[in-house]
Amino acid sequence: MQVMAETIHGVGDSSPVPPVVRITSEGIPSEPQALTVSSRSKSLLITWKEPRYSRGKIISHTLAYKVKGKPYDRSFQPGDSFTIEKVAGASLSFELDDLEPATLYEVYVVASTSKGEGDSSQHVEEFTEPPAADELPKPNPPVIVSSPDGSPTIQFSDVLESPYITHILVAVEERRPLARRRRQQAAYGSYAENASSYIAANISKDDLPIELTIGDNETYGHYHNAPLKDKAIYDIRTGVESNVGGKKSTLFGDPSEVQTAINQPLLSLKEKSPIRLRIIRTLYLIRQRQTFIPIKTCTLTATPTKVLIPMRRATRIMLTLIPTKISRNLIKKLYTKM
Repeated sequence: MQVMAETIHGVGDSSPVPPVVRITSEGIPSEPQALTVSSRSKSLLITWKEPRYSRGKIISHTLAYKVKGKPYDRSFQPGDSFTIEKVAGASLSFELDDLEPATLYEVYVVASTSKGEGDSSQHVEEFTEPPAADELPKPNPPVIVSSPDGSPTIQFSDVLESPYITHILVAVEERRPLARRRRQQAAYGSYAENASSYIAANISKDDLPIELTIGDNETYGHYHNAPLKDKAIYDIRTGVESNVGGKKSTLFGDPSEVQTAINQPLLSLKEKSPIRLRIIRTLYLIRQRQTFIPIKTCTLTATPTKVLIPMRRATRIMLTLIPTKISRNLIKKLYTKM
C-alpha cells in the first residue's frame, strides 16, 4: 500500500517508503461455474470453471454424484446420499469411472479454500451410454407357433434377460429369390420405409406380452405390425435394445422361418343380416342355438358375427352375402365335419 496527496493542482508523489502489503483473511468461495457432464459407456467426464469469487486460494474441489434413475429397472428408487470424490489442487475436470451403463447420474461440484467448502454448483443429470451392441446378450431364434386361426405367433418365454435391456423388438424380413436378395442390414426401419424388411413391434421389457401374433395389423411402439402376404416365406427375428437418453444399442438374433398359406376367409356381417351358403361336394354342420343342422345349401338368419371357412378342407365353396356391408360386432362360427 502507498499513500499520495492530491491538491487542486494534481496528485503528488507517492510516499518514499516501500509499499505496505497486507493480505486479508481467506473466505468461503462461491459456487463453481459452467458445470458440464459428458457421457461415455461406463464413465462420465465432468468439467467446470473456477468460482466467480474465490475469496482465497482454491486448494481442492469436492465432486459428488449418485444414481438418479435406471430406465431398465422400474422398481429402482433413488437414494438421498451422494458418493464423494476429492479433486486435489486447482484441477477443473474429473472422470468418473466404473459406472453402470444406461444409467442416469446426478452430479455437482464444490470448491474449497483453507476456510472450508463453498457453495455447491448447479446439479446436472446425465446418462451413461448404453452398452455396445456386442455387449448385449444375443437372442435365440424365436419360438413361433400357430394360433387357432393359423397365424404365426411368437412366444417370448425364451427371450434372454439382461439388466440393461429396455425394449424387445420383432423384425420381419420377406425371403426373396436368390438373385434379388439383398444383404442383411445392420438395422431395420419401419414397414412404411421398407415393406419387405421392417420392425413389426418395439415393446417395453416391462410390458412384454406372453405372445404376439405376427401380422395382426396393430401398432407396437410406433411400428406397424403389417399383415403378412399369402404364400410367402419370412425370417422372423427378435432383438434386444438398450435405449436411454436418446441413445440406443440394438442386437438381433438368428431368425426362425415362417411360411404363410392362403388366408382363410374371415367374414364379419351386419347384425341379423342373412347369409346364404352354398357348399358343393363337402358336408358341413352349422351350429345355431346349440342345434346342429347338416346342410348342403341353406340360409342362416341368426345373428352371425364371424364365419370361418377352412379353405384347405373345402373342395369348393360359393358364398352369397346379403347385404354386403361389413361389420365387426357379433360372433358365430361355421364348423366342419369330415
